[in-house]
Amino acid sequence: MLLSTQMSLFLLLWLLIKAMKIYQVTLEGQKSQNTYLVTGNLKHFPSKPFVVSPKQMIDIMLKDEADELFRNINRDIDLNNRSR
Repeated sequence: MLLSTQMSLFLLLWLLIKAMKIYQVTLEGQKSQNTYLVTGNLKHFPSKPFVVSPKQMIDIMLKDEADELFRNINRDIDLNNRSR
């Protein structure tokens, strides 16, 4: 039983260290570009705008694609209006 408890604590500590490394990489990425940490366990990380759930990430990606589409449509309309 003691060995099992020690192994569980070791595994928990190892996972925590790995999670913190991922968080640190995300923080570094935030300095130069939009970087997100996508996790199914939001409670394991500080509440920050760049720590998101998989669904939130999909919503962000879809919004970015829609924004790009509207920019392209507006650009095409402007080009057509200029050529008249």
